Amino acid sequence: TTSISNKNFRYEETNDITWNLINEYKTIGKYKTQKATTKIYGRTWIAWFARDIPFPFGPYKFNKLPGLILEVYDDKNDYHYTLYKFGKRKYLCKSANMNTEGVKLVEKSKIFDYQRKEIGDQNQFNDYIEDKETLSMLRKKSAERAKQYNPIELEP
Repeated sequence: TTSISNKNFRYEETNDITWNLINEYKTIGKYKTQKATTKIYGRTWIAWFARDIPFPFGPYKFNKLPGLILEVYDDKNDYHYTLYKFGKRKYLCKSANMNTEGVKLVEKSKIFDYQRKEIGDQNQFNDYIEDKETLSMLRKKSAERAKQYNPIELEP
């Protein structure tokens, strides 16, 4: 689920990731990790996972390796996740992406369209900013942000 313009949207997908295990290793913290690569979401991803931690999970939607993913990044390094702490929590953490009220089911591709439109909306400040010079500057920055929009998933 995600919130866009104060409205909650969700999409459903299967998370089928096919990894290529590479015979390459490095140490992250105190763990020996192995390299794996995949092409998904319009990017090539490199992951380093620890077989010593037998959980098939990782950040974002990355999973299905024979050990916890300690580091994962795309080949252009636009997105880079690194585990900085591993331990048991003393409290239960509510997931950030579990909105349940007033959620509209849409196609996954629509989420990206809505986000791109919201980022580039040059009129989003009209009701809040009266100063024309400030409004002009915000509109210009909004247009620049829309051009630089680089979502983690380039393809739905």
